[in-house]
Amino acid sequence: PAAFTPGLCLTSQDPEMDVEMAPFSIEHNSEQLPATLSITARGAWAYPFGENDVPIYMADEGHTLPPSLQNADSGLGQSTGPLLPVSWQRLVHDATLLDPELSPDIIVIQDAVQLAGHPGRLVQTIHLIRERFPAALLWAPGLGGPDNCAILSWFGLDLFDLRRSQQAAAHGILLSRDGPRHVDSTSGESADMETQLSEWIASLAATRAAIQAGTIRELVEKQSLNSPRLVEHLRRHDALLSGSAPLSMHVDKGQRFRCHSAVSREDPLVQDWIHRIENEYMPDEIQRETLVLLPCSARKPYSRSQSHRFFRSAIRNRRVHQVMVTSPLGLVPRELEEQWPAAHYDVPVTGDWDDDELTTIRRLVKTLVERVGYTTVINHSGIDFEIETIDTRPDGVGASSKAACEVLRQAIESIEGEPMREKAFLRHS
Repeated sequence: PAAFTPGLCLTSQDPEMDVEMAPFSIEHNSEQLPATLSITARGAWAYPFGENDVPIYMADEGHTLPPSLQNADSGLGQSTGPLLPVSWQRLVHDATLLDPELSPDIIVIQDAVQLAGHPGRLVQTIHLIRERFPAALLWAPGLGGPDNCAILSWFGLDLFDLRRSQQAAAHGILLSRDGPRHVDSTSGESADMETQLSEWIASLAATRAAIQAGTIRELVEKQSLNSPRLVEHLRRHDALLSGSAPLSMHVDKGQRFRCHSAVSREDPLVQDWIHRIENEYMPDEIQRETLVLLPCSARKPYSRSQSHRFFRSAIRNRRVHQVMVTSPLGLVPRELEEQWPAAHYDVPVTGDWDDDELTTIRRLVKTLVERVGYTTVINHSGIDFEIETIDTRPDGVGASSKAACEVLRQAIESIEGEPMREKAFLRHS
């Protein structure tokens, strides 16, 4: 292909850009009613188009009512074809969008800027369109900028334009990757369109690189801090996806899931793990008598860390169910420690917990104990719980110290019933 997404759409008033960054040109024609919109590819878009055979898309824009009038029907039909203009009002009223034969190449969210001002409406609209037309390119005119390109791409947008950058340049403001700001006069910085385009190119390149590397979520969390509105959009998007069935995911062995801020706890991937542990997970029947709670480790999977080799040496009875307490996942059973994302997440390990982390861990432990019905809970995690436990962490002693591991070993050996060794457990499994 001549270009990848995310990319830009240029008008005739915009500066020239390489096709790699701006694969489409756009033209509005309001001299007639209804107004029309045309989008032309600036290069070989995809097979079977050749260099001199590029697609041109045209559609009537129709009459767009504001999102606040969702119950009103304009009564005017809009184009349904390869170029599909949509609005919130059209999503509510136009039954032609349900036609199974409808398969647009490009979708334009005409009222995207207005939707962004209604709590939750923007992410809901993008999500609805993405589920209905997963293969279409999605453009939200006037919404994107270098400061939100990654987060809007995360939501599902593919195409952007220079409208905000043009407005910023006209007011002497630089729309940077960190948000709009005044230029620095001491360094000769300018707010002209050449500088604005440099910000766009850097933002698009960073977003594409993050998508290819599988680190787009990290970039999204950083970019969301550019404005309170972006934080709100991300939280609502996370909440929306957390309520849906997640996609199956297979990742490379070296893929990392970095959780370096509190925002990471709202990631749908994290919330899905917590939901499954809290509501669905059950250990093997032979391990439902005794639970031992262990601290996590910086190294993943945990069993490869030095501290967990000490723990496993102290816990020779495989009837004991080992569960690690951690953040942001809450709890990680030993038998799931090599699964995504448990084996791949990176989080600062300080030994200190904040209130939200403790609340999640305590809730999950309480729920798990009640559902499984353990008769004995051995607590080697260093966290206090409201349920009855056998504490094996002497005051002021590290969890993997010789003294603490000896207390843990004695607690395990005091459990009634015949112990099960590794080979016997593997045969049972």
